[in-house]
Amino acid sequence: MSFQGHLHPAIVAGRILGWARDPADPHRRIELFVWFDGRFHRRLLADQHRIDLERAGIGDGRHAFSVAVPAQFADGRPHVVRIVDASGHQLVGSPQTFQVDGARLLPLERNSDSETAEVTLLAIAKNERPYIEEWIAHHHALGFRRFVVYDNDSSDGTGEILRNNSRLAGLVEVVDWPLAAYGPDKAPQRAAYDDALMRLGRRGWVAVLDLDEFLVLRHDHSVHQLLARYVDVPALAICWRLFGSGGLDRFEPGPVTRRFRYAGPARLAKSISRLDRIERIGIHASALFDGLAADELRRPIPDLSHLVHPSYRHAQINHYFSKSWPEWLRKRQRGRSDRPHGPAAIRLERDFARHDVTEAREDTVARHWPGTLESMAQLFPDALEQWRAAGVLGGRQGADAACP
Repeated sequence: MSFQGHLHPAIVAGRILGWARDPADPHRRIELFVWFDGRFHRRLLADQHRIDLERAGIGDGRHAFSVAVPAQFADGRPHVVRIVDASGHQLVGSPQTFQVDGARLLPLERNSDSETAEVTLLAIAKNERPYIEEWIAHHHALGFRRFVVYDNDSSDGTGEILRNNSRLAGLVEVVDWPLAAYGPDKAPQRAAYDDALMRLGRRGWVAVLDLDEFLVLRHDHSVHQLLARYVDVPALAICWRLFGSGGLDRFEPGPVTRRFRYAGPARLAKSISRLDRIERIGIHASALFDGLAADELRRPIPDLSHLVHPSYRHAQINHYFSKSWPEWLRKRQRGRSDRPHGPAAIRLERDFARHDVTEAREDTVARHWPGTLESMAQLFPDALEQWRAAGVLGGRQGADAACP
């Protein structure tokens, strides 16, 4: 059997990378065999997704592989890796001689630069104009200084309101993401995040939040302070609190975080991940080269979509899923960005009742309100004046304005 492929000429984050596929059967995944210094190490399947392969027309892009350099070969001396298929045919670029310093394979140290490293906030948005200014101001107040927003064919001016605001220069990057960018058979959100991984680089952290999700810190004053305690984990999982309508049956002007105050626990989480450990950015959890996301109690979380015991000791993500009934109908109409276009992208009407949680009043977000108002004044003064004119700030500013 002949196959196409290539062994990457350099070690990346302590891993050997490459790809392989059968041109006669592009949907079949190639089994490969890895040898180090003439001794068999392991077998693997070339089935990982790489956006660059997909864009180059190499099948569906799911032909990549990565294998960690074993610790015993991280001694700074030359070693040889050889990768072959089941028939013994070698991958182009194999055998390859490499040298790896063991320091590159050690766990992350607590004295890393995470306290000063950039934390990017990544999102995809469609028709979020009523909410996006508050969302940016809230997270700006928490220390985020880079926002990357994919504008998914908004018709309400979501992208324009950001592009036309000179105060956001160097802070917010808007990426046009029309249907032509990803095609009708792909979910726009997943395709956008594949693109983002190449755009963001490999330094710092990335938080992936939707426009109805707000990071809330219970004790820290910035996202950097939170992450400083978790620099030895590749990704920090932060649990949802699900907010319902609170009985509101109409749209009202003013901040989402003040209009909806009743919530309950949810068995899902979102993650903030180290960019140098990400293989593919995910909606809830990114695929990592090594290790698992951990929650705030340092418990490894293999599946962020099914948490057995959510924890809210240090942080939470307020998820304002439904808002009021008219807002829910607009959300339902625009469809889901995590599904390809079509009937499957339309949410079920009964999803409103299923997510309309009003278990208890939850006002932890109020501690961030003074900072949010300061960021609104700095970045979106016109919107702040509209809030004042509508009387939704209680005629006061500062800490008192957080809790009317």
